[in-house]
Amino acid sequence: MKVLIIGLYNKLGGIEKCIYDYVSHMDLNGVSVGFVGSPEHIWFEEEFKRLGCAVHPTCERKNIIRYFFDLCKIITENDYDIVHINMLSCANIVPLLAARKCGVKIICHSHASKMPKATLSLLMLIKNFLHFVGRCFVKKLSFKRFACSDIAGKFLYGTHSDYIILTNALDVVAYSYSVSKRVALRKTLQIPEKSIVIGYVARFDYGKNQSFAIKVFSEFKKVHHDSFLLLVGTGSLLEACKKQAQELGIEQNVIFCGQQNDIPPYLFAMDIFLFPSRFEGLGIVGIEAQCAGLPVIASKNIASEMAQTDLVTWCDLSSPMSEWTSAIESRLSQIPLRRGYAKELTLRGFDISSQAQNLRKIYESCMEQTK
Repeated sequence: MKVLIIGLYNKLGGIEKCIYDYVSHMDLNGVSVGFVGSPEHIWFEEEFKRLGCAVHPTCERKNIIRYFFDLCKIITENDYDIVHINMLSCANIVPLLAARKCGVKIICHSHASKMPKATLSLLMLIKNFLHFVGRCFVKKLSFKRFACSDIAGKFLYGTHSDYIILTNALDVVAYSYSVSKRVALRKTLQIPEKSIVIGYVARFDYGKNQSFAIKVFSEFKKVHHDSFLLLVGTGSLLEACKKQAQELGIEQNVIFCGQQNDIPPYLFAMDIFLFPSRFEGLGIVGIEAQCAGLPVIASKNIASEMAQTDLVTWCDLSSPMSEWTSAIESRLSQIPLRRGYAKELTLRGFDISSQAQNLRKIYESCMEQTK
C-alpha cells in the first residue's frame, strides 16, 4: 500500500505537526508513505526520511500547470494507491484534480475553519472567489472526506456534507504534567517559582493574534507586577509584537522564546494558557495545554471541540480586556493541585498511538474498495 501525502509546507504549523505525529506513530510495516515537497523542502523532511518516507520535489505551486503535471508524474511513476490531501481552503484544488486524473483513491483533509488572511485586500478577494468556485467543484466529487473538527468540515465541504472527524491527536504521555520539567525550565528562563506565567504557543501571524495576548497581559500585569508572558514561536509578526511590548513598557516581563521543538516543558512552566486566535480548525495546542493540566482562556472563534476538559473558559474577542483578565483571575483562584489530563484525553480519542492505527485502517479500507 502506497500513500502520497500533500499539503505540508516549509514552516511549522498545525498541519505539519498533525501529519508528523500520525506518521511517526503509525505501524508502517507494509505501508509506503511519500510526501510532496516544494522546492524549499517541507518541515520535518529529515525526520520523515529517517522513517523511510520519500519526499518528492515539485515546482512552485503558483506555476499551476507545471505543478499539476509534476503531481501527476509523481503519482503515476511511483505507483501511489492513495493521495491524502491536506487543505486549508478550496482555493487550490490542483492536487485534487491531479489525483482524480490519475485514477487513485483520494482523501481530502480539512484543517481550517476560515480563509487564511492575505496581506493584500485584492489577493484576499481572489482567494475567497477561488475557494467558492473550488468548493462547488469539491461538493460534486466522490472521495473520502476528513476534517479536524465539525466547523472545519462545514467550511471545506459545505453544511450538509458527510465527513469523518479525524482528531489532531497527540502524545498524551509526553504532555502529561511534570513538576521537575516545570522547575527546570523556569530556572533556565529566570522566572521565580511564585510568579504567575501566562503563555501562548503559535506562529506569529494574523490568525493567531498574539497582539491581543500582549494587550491582555499588559492589563493583567497592572495588578500582578511580577507576572510573565511566555510567547513561543516565530513568524512574520514577531518583530511587530516585540515593538508592541516595548511601547507598552512590559518588555522585561514578556519572554519571546522563538521556535521550540520540545513544547511540553513550556506548557508545564505556564499557569494559564491564553488562546486568542481569530480562527482555528480545531486548535490542537489548546488540547495539548489541557493535557498538561493548564487552564485555557480561549477565544469563542475557536472550534468548540477544542474544549475536551473542564479547564476551558471562553471569551469574546470583542469583549473588554477586563473580561479576559477576570477570567484569568477566576481560573487562578480555582486551580487545585496541578495534574495531567492524559487519561481524559485518551478516552476522548486524542491519544496518537491509537489514532495513528485508526488512520492506517482507513487507508486499508480504501484499498479494499479497489478490489
